[in-house]
Amino acid sequence: MADLQWQYYQFKKKHGYPVFLRLKKSDIGHNILHVISEQGFEILSDAESKKIPLMKASTRILTLQVASGRSLALIQTSDTLDKYGHESLSIYGGVPHYTYRQIGMMSLPQKSLWDFYCKGDLSTPEQLIGVRVILVRYLAHVLADQGILFYWGTIKGQTIELMKQNQSRGEAVMIDLNKKVIVGPGSEISGLGNIKFHRKDKEHPSFSVIGREEFISYLSVSHCLLSFTGLHPAMKVAAYELGQKFSCYVGSAETNPVL
Repeated sequence: MADLQWQYYQFKKKHGYPVFLRLKKSDIGHNILHVISEQGFEILSDAESKKIPLMKASTRILTLQVASGRSLALIQTSDTLDKYGHESLSIYGGVPHYTYRQIGMMSLPQKSLWDFYCKGDLSTPEQLIGVRVILVRYLAHVLADQGILFYWGTIKGQTIELMKQNQSRGEAVMIDLNKKVIVGPGSEISGLGNIKFHRKDKEHPSFSVIGREEFISYLSVSHCLLSFTGLHPAMKVAAYELGQKFSCYVGSAETNPVL
């Protein structure tokens, strides 16, 4: 299984997610390796790499490599019709592809092996935000059928701060109701008993609790999955359950109120 050229990483290894990333360290800069670690990917030993369950239907391996030729040209192409800003979805050879312009392109196949082609000179803060966003899109796709939810935002103590993508700098929070775990940039909450949700919105200068239906609607729409087919049915169930169990307040202030 393991090729000595390749280094393998697993997303949140202790939780057993069958989600992996592989790369050649000689091709990938230190800054990108730091982003990979930030996103919860943990390096595997050669022995662990050989045990990756390739025959398991839910296993996904994203190969990260430097773009060249046609893939580089597609990454650098300007699309004036792109409704998602830097991001777009397209079909090439019958397979959906996701592109973050000037950063990278990722295939979205219905099989274990995925590809992520990136430019080789990524180092600025804005470029690394793009890499972070692409990895979040990957995780949101491959874990969707498990009902795992991703939202732009971060964790502060026991509060989950929900944001718009352009506020988050590519940071996202993963919520797994089955494992009762929430993962954010550099932090993790086990057990969901005391958590609160705060939707940051500059149009609401004062704090207020939003209604349950509004919260469920927000959870069903503002997730990180970018797909031609939309929200996965398992995600719909999880968003409804999350909105039923927990409350959310909205406000623009940096400090959290006592509600």
